[in-house]
Amino acid sequence: MKNNKTPFAEALQPLGSVMLNLCTLAVVYQVLRIVFYLCNRSFFAGTDWSGMSLLCLHSIRFDLTAVTYLALPYILLALLPFPFRSKRWYSAVTRGFYLLGAALGLFANLCDTAYFPFTLHRTTTRFFHEFSGDGHVDNVILQSLFSYWYLTLCFVILMLAVYFLYRPVKTSEQPASKSAYYLTHSLMLLVGIVLSLFTIRGLRWTGYPLGIHDAVRYCEINEQALVLNTPFTLLRTIGHDNRKTLERVEYYSDEAALEAVFTPVQHAPSADSVRTDNVVILLLESFSKEFTGFFNPKNKANQGGYTPFLDSLLSVGYTFRYSFADGKKSVESIPAVLAGIPMIVNLNESRAYADGGIESIATHLEKRGYRSSFFHNSSRSTLGIFHYVMQLGFDQYFALEDYPDQSKFDGTWGIWDEEFFEYFAQHLDTLRQPFVSGIFTTSSHHPFVVPEKYRGVYPEGPRPMHHCIAYTDDSMRKFFHRVQHAPWFKNTLFVILADHTSELAEASSINARGLFEIPILFYHPSDPNLHGVDSTHVVQQTDILPSILGYLNDPTPCLAFGGNIFAPREKTFAFNYFDPVWQLYQDGWLLQFDGERTVGFYDYVHDTYMKQNLVDTRPEQADMERLIKALIQQYMNRVSDNRLTAE
Repeated sequence: MKNNKTPFAEALQPLGSVMLNLCTLAVVYQVLRIVFYLCNRSFFAGTDWSGMSLLCLHSIRFDLTAVTYLALPYILLALLPFPFRSKRWYSAVTRGFYLLGAALGLFANLCDTAYFPFTLHRTTTRFFHEFSGDGHVDNVILQSLFSYWYLTLCFVILMLAVYFLYRPVKTSEQPASKSAYYLTHSLMLLVGIVLSLFTIRGLRWTGYPLGIHDAVRYCEINEQALVLNTPFTLLRTIGHDNRKTLERVEYYSDEAALEAVFTPVQHAPSADSVRTDNVVILLLESFSKEFTGFFNPKNKANQGGYTPFLDSLLSVGYTFRYSFADGKKSVESIPAVLAGIPMIVNLNESRAYADGGIESIATHLEKRGYRSSFFHNSSRSTLGIFHYVMQLGFDQYFALEDYPDQSKFDGTWGIWDEEFFEYFAQHLDTLRQPFVSGIFTTSSHHPFVVPEKYRGVYPEGPRPMHHCIAYTDDSMRKFFHRVQHAPWFKNTLFVILADHTSELAEASSINARGLFEIPILFYHPSDPNLHGVDSTHVVQQTDILPSILGYLNDPTPCLAFGGNIFAPREKTFAFNYFDPVWQLYQDGWLLQFDGERTVGFYDYVHDTYMKQNLVDTRPEQADMERLIKALIQQYMNRVSDNRLTAE
C-alpha cells in the first residue's frame, strides 16, 4: 500500500515511535523510583516528598542513559532503512528486543529495592564478582520472588503497561521513490545514532560521560540511590568491581612529613615477657550494634535487644562505645580483622596480596609456634572468603563441604550456626596449645530463617532478620557453655565482633555513624583487668590485629591501618570508604572527604540524626583533613607499591 506522505515526514515516524517508547520507559523508571523510595523510606528520613520531587527531576538524565543503553538493539532494528520493517515478523522481533531491555531494567531496579537495606547503595557489577561461582545465589533469588511478592506483582503490572503502551514502527513497504526512501530513512538512522550517543553520555558531548559519582552533585550523599537507577550503576561498572580505583596519590611530597602524621607500621611496646594465650575470633554475620540491648537498652526498635548472651559478655569484657566496621561487605571484613588492612580497593590488584606477601594474625603467631585455623559454615566458593583467608597464611580452613552431616544444611547458605559452633568447639578441643582460630557465622543472612524446631522461639522484630540474630546469639551461648570447662578455655583471649551492619530499624541509626557501627569485644575468662566500657576512644576492625599482638606482648612490629587499643594513644580513629567519600571518625567528629575537599563534617555524638553539616566551621576539621590525607596516601601507595608488611 502506497503512502501519500512526503518522504521526510514518513521517515520521521519510526524515529518518533522510538522516542515515544523510550519516554514511556523513562516514566516507568520514575514509578520504580517511587516504589524504591516507599519500600526504603526509613533510610531517607530527611527526604520528604518535596525533596523527592526534586530528586526525580535530577534523575531524568541517569534514567535516559540507562533506558537508551538497554534499548540499543531495539533502536537499531527500528531505524534500519529497510521497507520490510512493517512486516509482522520483523515488528515482532523489534518489539521483542524492546520488551527484553525493558524487562531487564525493571528486574534490576526491583531487585535492588529489596536488596538496598543490606548494602545501602545501588547494586553494581561488584555483586557478580563477589558471588561468582557461588551456587547459593540462584536459590536466594528464587526465594526472594516469593518473599517480596509485591515487587514481583509490580514487575508484572509495569511490564503489561509497557507492552500495551508500545508504539510500533510503521513504514511503507512500497515507497514511491526508493532513492528518496533510503536517503531520508538513512538520515533518520544517523540522527537516531547521534541522539543515542548523546543520551548514553548523559546528555553531554564534552568531558567525561555521566558517571555514578555525578549523582552527588544533585543530592546529599545518603540520597544518591534515589537519583541513580540500578541499570545505570551496573552498566557504568562493567569491567570494574566498583571498589575505589587503585591509584597513587601525593598529598604529601615529603615522606618524613607523611610518616609524622600517620604510619601503618606498629611497634609493640616493651614488655617483660610474652604471653602464650590462645586466640579465638568470632566474626558474627550482620550483627549491627543497634541489635544489642547492652548499648541500646531504651531502643524501641530492638525491644530490649536480640542478643542477651552477647550482652552478658559485653557486661564482663572490654568493649567500646564507638566501634566501627571498615566496610559494608562480608569479604571486606576478612583482611581488616585478620590483617589490619581494609579492602577499600581490590586487594587482588596488589602483587603482595596475591603472592601471600601480607602479614596476618596467623603468620605473626606462627613464628611463635601457634597453629591457625578458620571456620565458615558456607561453601568454599562463597564470596571468595576461602581465597582471602588462605592468602593470609592460615593453616586450615573448614567449610560446609567438610561438615560431616549435610542434613544440617540450611538450604541456602550453609550449615546452621548452632551445629557449626559445635563443630568448631570439637575442633578446638583437639588442638595443641597455643592456637589461633576463627569462625565466621552465616545463619543471620537472607532469607532470614531459623531451624524448624526454633520457629516462634526467638523474638520477632520490625526487621525479618531480628529472630535470626537472636538464634545466632543463642548458638553462641551454647558454644560457650560447651567449651567453658575445656582445658584451653581459661587461657584464651576471645575477640567478638561483627563483619558489618545490616538492616537497621531505628531512624537515628540510619546515617554515616549507624551504618558502620558494630560491637567489638575483647573477653578473657581469666583476666579481670580486661573489663569495662571505653567511652572515649574510637575503635575499628583494623585495630584487631595490632591489639591482639599488643595483648600478647608480641615484640615484632606489624603493619596495620589501625592501632593497639591496649597501648596509650592520644588520638584514635576509624576510617572507611563509603562511595564516593572517605570517612574519618575521631573525637566525636565525622569528616567526609571526596579526595579533593571536605564535603561533610558532623558532630556524630550529639547530632543524632546527623542533619547539621558543619563543614568549614570547626577548627578540628584541619587536623582531621591532614590525617585522612595521610591515611589515603599510605593506603593507596602501599597497596600500589606492594609494601604491605612492616619491613
